Amino acid sequence: MEEWEKLLNVMLLSEHSSSKFAALTMLFLGIRFQEVSALTIGDVDFNNRIVSITKAFDYKKTKAFTKTKSAGSVREVDIPDNLLEILKNYIKSIKCSPKVISFDQREVNNKYLFPNEIGIPITNAAINKYIKRCCRIAQIDEVTSHAFRHAKTDMLVLAGADMIYTQRQLGHADAKTTLRYYSALNNDIKEKNRTIMNQFLEDIL
Repeated sequence: MEEWEKLLNVMLLSEHSSSKFAALTMLFLGIRFQEVSALTIGDVDFNNRIVSITKAFDYKKTKAFTKTKSAGSVREVDIPDNLLEILKNYIKSIKCSPKVISFDQREVNNKYLFPNEIGIPITNAAINKYIKRCCRIAQIDEVTSHAFRHAKTDMLVLAGADMIYTQRQLGHADAKTTLRYYSALNNDIKEKNRTIMNQFLEDIL
């Protein structure tokens, strides 16, 4: 968590770009690159505080929307308060962009959330280049965006989220995938549960 926080602080202070906000979204939500690149403005629901993952983006072949990795990947991901404010300000700024101005709200909602300079989703290479630069500034080991999925799983598990919620937030098709993370964090989970039990007994005694 210490490295996660260092990286977050560097990202927040960096120059605004699609890579920055896409990386922040992945950092907080743990969603896949193909999912973040397919997000449109309308996929972010501020009233219900969720991001809807309903599609992916095929950057290699068709340069168009495609199905998610699995049926289980279609989901609604809860937006933490910190990210909620970041996305509110970001979307407000891009709605004022000449590329987005439109009288048709449906047209605005269908615009890519993280476009590059030619209006299509930014590449995985661009995001990873940005992340690695931030890692160097934060003086932590360099990682790629996929590491954020592992970090999000760790955080959900250690925060006490149950396995079903964790599985659905990450879009794991098989609960066995989620269970592997629980097993890998066995000592940390054991310590957390010991603390919870001790606190419970203190409260009732």
